[in-house]
Amino acid sequence: MKSQLVFGMENKMIVPLSDEEIGYRIRKRRKYLKMTQKELADLAYLKYHQKLSLIENGKRSVKVHELFGIASALKVDASEILSKEGIKDPPPIIWCKVDESCGMNK
Repeated sequence: MKSQLVFGMENKMIVPLSDEEIGYRIRKRRKYLKMTQKELADLAYLKYHQKLSLIENGKRSVKVHELFGIASALKVDASEILSKEGIKDPPPIIWCKVDESCGMNK
């Protein structure tokens, strides 16, 4: 563990996290969204996608401005990446025709 990044928000319990844990959370969300490192790096305005690889593998600390760019590209708040609970995956979306009940009781 090279460094710890601490960030606070009113409703979230923020805890010191290692570079490895922050990187793991970013990688997990990126893969959930089926994005490549290059795609995420481009959306987060990182000049080199190799930076993202280093961040995801815990070999480089993420800078605050990079964290906000990455969080925006991952469609989460930066505090979610740093919160004790971590990033919550959204519930699945169920699609059905308008005239069907989708298996739900009316």
